[in-house]
Amino acid sequence: MNNTLKNLLKMLLVFIAAVGVGTVLMLAVYKLPAGPIIGNVQRSAEIFVDEGLYPRTSERDLCSVLENYTDCLIMLEAAYDDDAPDAVNAMLNPHFAHSDRLLDSSIYGTYCEHDTNNVEVINCGRYWHGYLVFIKPLLMLTDYSGIRIVICLSQLALMALVAASFIKKGKAKYLIPILALYLFLRPLALAKSIQYHDVFFICFAQLPLIVLCTERYSKRSVWPLHFLIVGCLIGYFDYLTYPLIAFGVPMLLLITLYPDSPLQDLKAAACSSAAWLVGYFGMWASKWIVGSLLTGSNIFSEAGVSLAFRISGTIQLDGGISGNVLRYQAIYRNLSAGKYALALCLVLLGVALVYSLIKRRCPSFGRLCIYGCFMAAPIAWYAALSNHSWIHTHFTFRTLGLTVFTAFMLALSLFSRNERA
Repeated sequence: MNNTLKNLLKMLLVFIAAVGVGTVLMLAVYKLPAGPIIGNVQRSAEIFVDEGLYPRTSERDLCSVLENYTDCLIMLEAAYDDDAPDAVNAMLNPHFAHSDRLLDSSIYGTYCEHDTNNVEVINCGRYWHGYLVFIKPLLMLTDYSGIRIVICLSQLALMALVAASFIKKGKAKYLIPILALYLFLRPLALAKSIQYHDVFFICFAQLPLIVLCTERYSKRSVWPLHFLIVGCLIGYFDYLTYPLIAFGVPMLLLITLYPDSPLQDLKAAACSSAAWLVGYFGMWASKWIVGSLLTGSNIFSEAGVSLAFRISGTIQLDGGISGNVLRYQAIYRNLSAGKYALALCLVLLGVALVYSLIKRRCPSFGRLCIYGCFMAAPIAWYAALSNHSWIHTHFTFRTLGLTVFTAFMLALSLFSRNERA
């Protein structure tokens, strides 16, 4: 058996293992006692009522919106309890909702006022909701405010680990693009929204591994397996926020730290992206299969309706927006949200390019094309998912973090004395 077949078999086994572990973990947390969780969700409900569904950490920053809506939904999912088998609830992920209330009022009505009028059970089996693996145990100990503290401390610890690892390996200069990305993602909003932190942690946790495990990551044969696992993690934990940076940022770092010719770098990025997509969409689809088998429900039907809506390229607003108009508007709205950071990147790149031309050490055309592909990737993402990107601009703009990171990495290479051609 040649190496290619061995690697494909290994990746298949890893994917099957990921689905198996994900299923077991979800089944396990749904066996936790509901009493302590419901008590802390009850206390959390007051926070949502007080803050509302879309508060901001800064009134002047349109990009500092918190996703309390989804976090409220997460609390409702975590607290749900009925007489159905745990396996059914673990796969269908139901929650209570009042048909005549907004979600913040609904959670308060359900767990504080015990209002049973106009209450319905809504299933959301099309996602894995992997965040519940951590959120349900945490809710046995603390409420939403405590979870925010845990997320904040974990975020700071991860950033400290990233900084220490790059400094240890003499790669401190790469902390500049990493810090630019971190600031663009709005750290305070990341710390205060469960919805935002999954992609951040999966993205940034890869960085110390890449810089510290030199012997492993200098071998390009391991890159597709790495990104298959990352894709599985994103498909399991993320609620469709800004997943692209979990691939793009570590991928660009890999081909920067362990470079080859531009053509070979592009091939490596293409193979790794294919593996990431298989892991991401494969893990997502596996929930439909596993959930349908364990519950007898047709999760494919629910998922199909949602998927059709997201890729429809249509918004029912003011008579409807569709096709290229929606794509352009989705791109424009997200670019507008990140306009100040993007303007700074343009200025920085302009200065760096002039400097490199004066010093006569500009990177090769092939290398510049690679940077260009990474910077443009968010635009392609917005065009492909125009419906989602238009509706949820307040957090999908973070996908532009890949553009910001790439721009700073390119500027760093233009200023560098030893840029590889």
